[in-house]
Amino acid sequence: MIRPLTVVLMLIACLLSGVLGGCAAMPEARWVERRFGDIGYQSLYTVVLASLDDAGYLVRSRDPDAGRVETDWAYGMSQQEVRGPSRRKVVVELDDEAADWYMLRLRVPQQVVRKGGLLAKGVRNIPDDKWEGYGDDEMEAQLLMAKIQSILRLSGATAERPPGGVGTDR
Repeated sequence: MIRPLTVVLMLIACLLSGVLGGCAAMPEARWVERRFGDIGYQSLYTVVLASLDDAGYLVRSRDPDAGRVETDWAYGMSQQEVRGPSRRKVVVELDDEAADWYMLRLRVPQQVVRKGGLLAKGVRNIPDDKWEGYGDDEMEAQLLMAKIQSILRLSGATAERPPGGVGTDR
């Protein structure tokens, strides 16, 4: 028979050892979505790239044929909740939905290092396996989508939230 204290100690050991993959699920991806019409694919793709650049994100990979863009990690301030450094990037997907309509999805995944301390130095040199998922920055995703939508409205494009939802979950 396993005692409650043993279970608690096993959970603590699991968390302290950094083997979170076996103990807890990764944070759920939080996509922000909009449908755009009355605009060409290339124009929409160009506005997405310019908006990411304007927000300070460097594009690491892009594939216009697949409708995918991914930025480099942007290193930010420490997360007070975990008392360590954080980083985030932007992932964009663009799909043909119907004639003259495109679905734009974006998310901003974040990662943290819990043992780095608030004043950690050299965070860009921390190995990737030391970073752990911290959920998506949905506010940043909403702000990026609002910027893209504002630019496209000025060019006469139509924007809609996807049917059946508020546009924040996929």
